[in-house]
Amino acid sequence: MTASEVLSQGNFTVKSVTAGDTADVVIKGKTSVIDGAIRAAAINGYLGGKISLSAADVLVQQTSTSLPAGFDFETGFESSPDLQALKNKLSVAAHSLSGQGFQEVKLGDLAVTDNVTVTGGTVLEAPVITLAANKTVTVESGAQLLATADNGYGVINLEAPTGKTVIEAGAQLHASHTINLDAFDQDVHGALKIDNSALTQGSGDIFRSRGIQADRPRPLYYR
Repeated sequence: MTASEVLSQGNFTVKSVTAGDTADVVIKGKTSVIDGAIRAAAINGYLGGKISLSAADVLVQQTSTSLPAGFDFETGFESSPDLQALKNKLSVAAHSLSGQGFQEVKLGDLAVTDNVTVTGGTVLEAPVITLAANKTVTVESGAQLLATADNGYGVINLEAPTGKTVIEAGAQLHASHTINLDAFDQDVHGALKIDNSALTQGSGDIFRSRGIQADRPRPLYYR
């Protein structure tokens, strides 16, 4: 009996399902260079996915990483000084992630990542931004993390529970909902802007004024 004969002999209710949310993307590599756009726009009314990038050292920069002519999968990173500088790092250009439809951009993984650095002049945008490392999370002067959204999101997380977060003077973190700073040491010199909710800080100690020092080690410096 054919399918058409089966359909003609009964009453069948046909239903459709729309998969509108975007899937997640995970990239883990000892050495990775990401320069092209990774698109994750969802159908209207649905949510974008999450991208997670991790390596021992993660470097986020505004401009593209220059690779020599003829570079391919067989090119060794020991073949030139410029390539040696990229070895054992994940280097990603901000334009590969910002405005590509991701609901969350996570850079670094506490299981494998020692350092995450957002270089000066970099602008990274997503509804949720998470930077996680065991040793240092650094947002350099002139860098901006922008997590602004109208849907209840708008969260920035800096995670270094056993390490240090550094927000240099001239850097800016702007979230529409929450900024979470969770680190053993925190050195905050840049601007923290939150539109609708709260700043959450976890540290051995918290300092909020110049020249004030508590009697416990591992302080948070806030200027």
